[in-house]
Amino acid sequence: MKKLMFSILLLLFAAFPPTLLAGEASHRKAAEEFIESVQSKKGFDLMISSVEDMLSKQFQGTELSPEKRKASIEVSKAMTKMLRELFVWEDMRKLYIDVYIKVFSEKELKELTDFYHSPLGKKVIAKMPELMKISMELNQKEMMKKMPILIEKFKTMGIEAPAPAPEVPVEAPEAPTSDLNESK
Repeated sequence: MKKLMFSILLLLFAAFPPTLLAGEASHRKAAEEFIESVQSKKGFDLMISSVEDMLSKQFQGTELSPEKRKASIEVSKAMTKMLRELFVWEDMRKLYIDVYIKVFSEKELKELTDFYHSPLGKKVIAKMPELMKISMELNQKEMMKKMPILIEKFKTMGIEAPAPAPEVPVEAPEAPTSDLNESK
């Protein structure tokens, strides 16, 4: 029995040497520090808020009966609640950390963190909501231009295409508030 336990321990140490585990821990820590430096939680919260805002404005400008308007508001509220329940920051944080560990080396993560603590990196973080707003507006306009082509392609495939949704104005999410907004 002692030989079996010793053999199992030996195999575990061979498969997962302590130095490898220590390296993984420091790599994970570097990813966590990077995520904090780019204010990922604030970005995540802004994204969720933007989706909620789009949901709430989805039916604005359309002529709906009072019953349908009330139903659409209820659906928007239910979807918003479901969105908040399904996308929890801590779960997404773990996912982001795993992604960054796969894509960047520990050294690269530390260099990126250093960059985002620099004046230019802080400016990038402060300007990101504006960049997202402009990108979303341009993407939405481009989709609206190409919608007739898509609908026509659907028709040639024998698929009934949904009617295009009304354009929903995209509002710029507020920039993260902290000492990172100091350089304009």
